[in-house]
Amino acid sequence: GALKSDGTVVAVGGNSAGQCNVSGWKDIVAVSAGGLYTVGLKADGTVWTTGLNTSGQLGDGTTTTRDYAIQVKNSSGEGYLENVIDIEAHMILVWFKSDGTAYAWGDAANHALGINSTTDPVLP
Repeated sequence: GALKSDGTVVAVGGNSAGQCNVSGWKDIVAVSAGGLYTVGLKADGTVWTTGLNTSGQLGDGTTTTRDYAIQVKNSSGEGYLENVIDIEAHMILVWFKSDGTAYAWGDAANHALGINSTTDPVLP
């Protein structure tokens, strides 16, 4: 995906898992693409994802692939991740909150998430 100066996102390429369905995204300040999923950070500090979710990459507490944007939940799954200041999505997902904490979820193969486990967490 590419971030436009007006806070919208455009995406090109294959859309086999809905990873390019970003046409309605607004107020985006950062965008990152992983393997068949796209992540957007909104100006209000919330994170939105779309696409492949086989390892919990979308952070919604499921492994259901989505071809529309969903908001990333917090670690309890009861609310949403807030106050995020940066995103990175390339095979693993890491978000940095304004208080200095980092959250990760998704593909934990080879201990890639730094959580001392190879079980894929589906929530931050």
